[in-house]
Amino acid sequence: MVVHSLDRNNIGDIGARSLATGLKANATLRVLYLNVNKLQDEGAQAMAEALKGGSTLTTLHLGSNNIQDAGAQALAESLHTNSTLISLHLGTNNIEAAGVQALAEALERNSTLRTLSLERNPVGDVGVQALADALKGSSKLTELKYVENEQQRSCAAFVVLKIVCVIRL
Repeated sequence: MVVHSLDRNNIGDIGARSLATGLKANATLRVLYLNVNKLQDEGAQAMAEALKGGSTLTTLHLGSNNIQDAGAQALAESLHTNSTLISLHLGTNNIEAAGVQALAEALERNSTLRTLSLERNPVGDVGVQALADALKGSSKLTELKYVENEQQRSCAAFVVLKIVCVIRL
């Protein structure tokens, strides 16, 4: 397994586009860390294009950036065709209900993703419900990392489905 960490390098969206171009031709990289890199929706969209284009990545960390709904929607779309990604980490971004709903829909179609991290995103009750509904269906997801802050009651939907749910007080 080849792992590369570019955490805390401030690569931004321009750097993400360059990386995405390289990922399309890459045959060895499996795990990529891009946490705390000032990525926004454009950077997430670039990574999504790489995932669609035959990337060999099995794990992608995009935590602590500024990815919002448009970026999450692009990543969700890539999950419709990607068959290598097993773990996607999107914690501590700004993904709200619309982005989470798109990811939930993708979970129903994707057969390889096993771990999805969405902790510390303002997903709201609508986003939580979309995830719970998706997990009742044909999703292969085995671990959902979702840390509750203000919406403590939402976590109960995941506990019933035997999905990892962490509540922080």
